Amino acid sequence: TGYKGKPLVQQDEVAVNSFGELAMMGAAHRHSMTVRAQTFCFTIEVARETFIAGIEEFPGERAYFENYAIRAIEKGGTEVSLVDWPFLRNRAPPRLLHLLDLHAGRQTYKAGDLTLKEEPARSAAILVISGEADIVNADDEIVDELPSGWCFNEHQLLGVKCPDDGRFVLPRTTCEVQVLTIEVWKKVMADFPKEQDWIRKSIMRSTAERAARDLGMELNTPQILRMSQLFRTVSSEFLQAITKYMDPAVIMPNSELVTAGKFGDFCFFFLSGHAVVEDGTPDPLELRAGSVYGEASVIGLNSNYQHTVTTKTLCAVQQIRKRHVLEVLNRFEEDKNRWAPILREAKTQGGQPIQAKLRRISSFARSDLDFLEMLCVKAQDMFYGPGATIINIGEACFYGQTPFLVLLAGKVVIENELGVMQNLLGPGELIGEGGALGLTANRTSGVRVFDARCAHCVMITGKSLEAALNVYAEERDSFEELMDARNQKNQEFVERREAWMSETAVPALSKVALFPKMTLEFLHVLAAPLVENTYKAGELVSLLGDEAEAMLVVLEGEVEGESRHGEKMGKLFPGACLGESTSLGICSWRMATVRAVTDTRVLAIPPSALDRACKQMDEATDSSNGKVFARLREVRQEQVATGMPMTALNINVSKDCKCVQAIALQASRCLLKPGSMMSPLPSTDPSGCHYLILAKGRAVLETQRFEDSSSNADGDSSWLQVMPIFAGFLLLEALASEYNIRVRAVTACEAYRVRKFDFDACVDAIPSAQEWLARWEMIEGEARETLAFRAESALGVVESVEAHHHDRDIHLWRMRKDMAVTRASDKAASTWRPDAPHLSVTSCGWPKTSSSASSLLKQPLSMRFAVSVMSSTPARGGRGAADDGDRPACSSYIPGLTRHRSSPDLRRKDG
Repeated sequence: TGYKGKPLVQQDEVAVNSFGELAMMGAAHRHSMTVRAQTFCFTIEVARETFIAGIEEFPGERAYFENYAIRAIEKGGTEVSLVDWPFLRNRAPPRLLHLLDLHAGRQTYKAGDLTLKEEPARSAAILVISGEADIVNADDEIVDELPSGWCFNEHQLLGVKCPDDGRFVLPRTTCEVQVLTIEVWKKVMADFPKEQDWIRKSIMRSTAERAARDLGMELNTPQILRMSQLFRTVSSEFLQAITKYMDPAVIMPNSELVTAGKFGDFCFFFLSGHAVVEDGTPDPLELRAGSVYGEASVIGLNSNYQHTVTTKTLCAVQQIRKRHVLEVLNRFEEDKNRWAPILREAKTQGGQPIQAKLRRISSFARSDLDFLEMLCVKAQDMFYGPGATIINIGEACFYGQTPFLVLLAGKVVIENELGVMQNLLGPGELIGEGGALGLTANRTSGVRVFDARCAHCVMITGKSLEAALNVYAEERDSFEELMDARNQKNQEFVERREAWMSETAVPALSKVALFPKMTLEFLHVLAAPLVENTYKAGELVSLLGDEAEAMLVVLEGEVEGESRHGEKMGKLFPGACLGESTSLGICSWRMATVRAVTDTRVLAIPPSALDRACKQMDEATDSSNGKVFARLREVRQEQVATGMPMTALNINVSKDCKCVQAIALQASRCLLKPGSMMSPLPSTDPSGCHYLILAKGRAVLETQRFEDSSSNADGDSSWLQVMPIFAGFLLLEALASEYNIRVRAVTACEAYRVRKFDFDACVDAIPSAQEWLARWEMIEGEARETLAFRAESALGVVESVEAHHHDRDIHLWRMRKDMAVTRASDKAASTWRPDAPHLSVTSCGWPKTSSSASSLLKQPLSMRFAVSVMSSTPARGGRGAADDGDRPACSSYIPGLTRHRSSPDLRRKDG
């Protein structure tokens, strides 16, 4: 107002407008429009710093401007844009965000600007609003990146005084950042007492998220749980279900995370920071990012913490409680069964200190309590999942450094360098005590968890053992006695193993079709790492579609194939094998479901064992076993590519049919040279019935003429041709074997042998077989009928010429008859008279006799015998009687032969 009340400036004369007041108050950070002068203009610019200084000098005006800014924020609009810190996102009130913008402001830094390396930015929380930056350590090395929307050093807002680690933010591009000091933060948060609790938790979570990202993980994920040996043993479903119960926490430096002797049921997963386990020694156990503490408490093995854990720096952790773990575990029966040994230990010995548990073990039953106390100074609970390795063969051992373990729950096996089990250990056994005592320079055996359940061990450090034995030297005797007993057991095992290989494994391998021409030395090397598995009657030996790790050879008992619907598909007996292609390394799944019919022993042959045997024998004997099996792999792969042998049959199948390829994978190729023989396998073969498919060449089926072993069995004269066969012929080997038929190659032949068991399994498992199965059944029936008909015909020929079981008697009778005829003829000739009447015997079928004696003597003996019989017999007491006594003229006597008056029975025994 001007002089005497007159306005200094009339409203209608000069229009006074303002713009940018929201930016001045911190409610906006970018102008939403461009203002251009149309005439010569005067403006007054109020800087943000000046405005904030005025508010601080006149605090009564602060409420007005805050309300004005909040109303503008609530209206929205493109000009309003508040900075959003990650830990305040989606929950902080707008007024809080406005005040942070108002007091913290924004700054723009060019790439490479080192301003943020200096105070106060170095000890403040920094948010990258736009652009990209890097986090650099004291050695000017980039340790992490800081993209737009991420913050750094937010834990400073918790009021934590952390040691300066030298890290700072370095802009990679032109960046707009907000630097929030602890003074500004406290000043703003003083107006929001109700929000302080959740904001503090949110900052902790943001700090933990940052630490998890540094480890390549995310909060509340199974990745963090798998940092623990205990939680690595359970399923992913269990871990996923338990993640919602995990809480992040930030522990201040020089604070007690847990206190010895106090009740504890938390398990802590360290994401960042440094803590120590106070065990009273100069070099306590350290816990850093990736460490886990409290596993034994969360499973119920310990009711109180054994040691105090103190943080040395700010530590970001995630924690989970015992009751949540057990609550989720009850919903997963398989995981509960996997933890069963540990849960059983928790139920029977839960809450007891490690010293008390060791005292219950026979090896330490008479040990001094102080000795056990010294042993357990740095003892740690170790958890191992099914099949997990506890000790590796060849590890170097040093007295005072190498630890040993005490098994408290579960079972473990000791294995030699070939992976063969030497011994089975249960709870209460010591593991690796020889290396810890320095009795061996290297681990001579490996140790792993035995079955599908977990194991719990207590690890005794080498330093603790050395310190305890220095004070209690007499305790060393018990360790050495245990070591001697172990060595004796190992020696007994070696002897048993050698006997098993010679008497069981090698004979079984020699019968496997995959190793027909392998030497006994090769089979012995192959058998060295092999182990046998035992299955009770009714147990599954293999399941269709499961992962296959080895070929299986039946050593004892019977197994039976099952279809998808539970139907029986045939039996396999000792000597049969399953999964030849698995041993060759070209198939990694089971192609049939097989169940034990009786208690069964099965030998497993993994591909690694075959490769090892080939490599070792090739190096030692300069042989080419490796090339032989490599070629066999190529042949099987060629069979799969061409669909052999099914495509050789006239059933119109495609080589791309999965069932045809599965059959080809298991078919054995047989190459025959001209003139070579092949004997069909009988139905009593351990693998059952077989099909033989002639793919190329020409051959004949033959059956043996004679059963006499003295005859030339391989000569053509002893074999009768049954029928010729050509490419595409299907031979049922069991039927051919019943008729004693063999295959003789006329030209070079290529044939394939397929087990009926494998054929039925493939047809049942793969639906594409239904497209050609009817045609297969038709040609199988025709092959059966044709072979049976031709074989029966050949059998009739064979039976007609084969020896009779009374042949010897017949020949003896013939010999006696001929002798009698000769004697009778001689007698008739000696008693002949010229005036004797001439006789005609044409009625008997012989030609008429001549009237002269010389003509009669020229006739055959049988003729002369007939003539003499039909002529008159000389009187008793004559010349003939005087020569032969009372014997009839037709009888014969051969010195050395039993007299036999009756004729032999010429009837066949079989009618």
